Amino acid sequence: MRIEDLNSMTADRLMVIDLHSTLQAAARALSAPRMGLAIVSDAHGSAVGVLSKSDIIRHIGMERPASVSAADLMCREMIACQPNDDVQAVWHTMAKNSLQNMPVLGTLSEPLGVLAFDDATKALYEQEALEEQILIGYIAGIGYR
Repeated sequence: MRIEDLNSMTADRLMVIDLHSTLQAAARALSAPRMGLAIVSDAHGSAVGVLSKSDIIRHIGMERPASVSAADLMCREMIACQPNDDVQAVWHTMAKNSLQNMPVLGTLSEPLGVLAFDDATKALYEQEALEEQILIGYIAGIGYR
């Protein structure tokens, strides 16, 4: 299974904010349900970083000025995947790096979606369950009727 097979889920979670967005605008964008990560893009539409709810909370907790931009808060070192990547391999990368969300980027770093760890886990479980049913049917001889 490829990341592109989960496009309906990843596209629904896509939240892109401008590099120069204010803290308030970023917080507003991430306050929507099921939005845990915003992809920060430059003027050309390329992803240059990510911003999570935790990044915003950490900043507020440090009592710094509220007049910062997304560029000041974002993580520039992104771990991302592409549509043709294997879901299981991406899931392992997410687990290894304790990531709840991962940006899905195109070949030119354009944001395409955000993969949630839970969505990847559910997709892998459903794939495993389907393969188990196919195997049971094969063993029981259903496939030969």
